[in-house]
Amino acid sequence: MNLIKIIKDNNIDGVITMSMIDSDESMDYELGRTVTVPTDYYRYGPYAFQRYSTIHEPGYYVETKSYLIEAVLHDLRNC
Repeated sequence: MNLIKIIKDNNIDGVITMSMIDSDESMDYELGRTVTVPTDYYRYGPYAFQRYSTIHEPGYYVETKSYLIEAVLHDLRNC
């Protein structure tokens, strides 16, 4: 297959090439959090009070992958 013939026959005026330059993997720690939420009400004499519960969410690790991609546009109008 002749690439130059295909380009000229189809009036292609540009080509984009892409390549992966670098990649990286890392483990990041996401902090847990503590949340206080209302649960129910209770009465004491003429007063009403609201109870709260505290919920502790543990932290966790997140694996992150990142890639550096280079893209180049080649001008083929004058080929």
